[in-house]
Amino acid sequence: MIALWLLIVSSSLQAQVKDETILPTTEEEYNYCATGYRLQLQMELPMKRGYKLEDITNLTEGERTFSFKSLYRTGEKKPCAILVIYSRPRVAPLYYCVPSENAPEPLWRNYYTSLANATENEKEYLRVFNYALGRALAMVASNTILETK
Repeated sequence: MIALWLLIVSSSLQAQVKDETILPTTEEEYNYCATGYRLQLQMELPMKRGYKLEDITNLTEGERTFSFKSLYRTGEKKPCAILVIYSRPRVAPLYYCVPSENAPEPLWRNYYTSLANATENEKEYLRVFNYALGRALAMVASNTILETK
C-alpha cells in the first residue's frame, strides 16, 4: 500500500515538473530579443505573433537605465528568454538576449560575445551591467521564494 502511494505521489510530482519545464530558447527568439525588438519599436510594428513581453523591472544607476523584460511563448507560464535594454544619454540603446538556462551553447556564447559591444569604458560598463543583473536576479529570487511559500 505504501509502495503504491509512493508511486502515485512520485508520478504526480514528475508530471508537475514536466509541466514547468521550459523549452530552450530558439535562435529565432534570441535574434528577436537581440535585434528584432529594436526594429519592431522603430517601425512601430505589432508584437511578434505567438509571443508576449512582460516588464520585469527597470533599474537606474546614475545616467544608465536597464529595462528587463520576459519573453513568453503564447500559452506558456515561464519566459523563454529575457530581454535586457541598456540605455544612456546621447547613445542608441543596446539590446541583449539572456537565453533560457537550457538553451544551446552557441546562444550562450552569443550572449557572452554581445557584452563586449559597449561604446564606453568597458570596465565601468561591465561593473554597472553586473550590478543591474545582480539587482534583477535578487528581485526575481525574492518573487520566486514568495510564490513557493
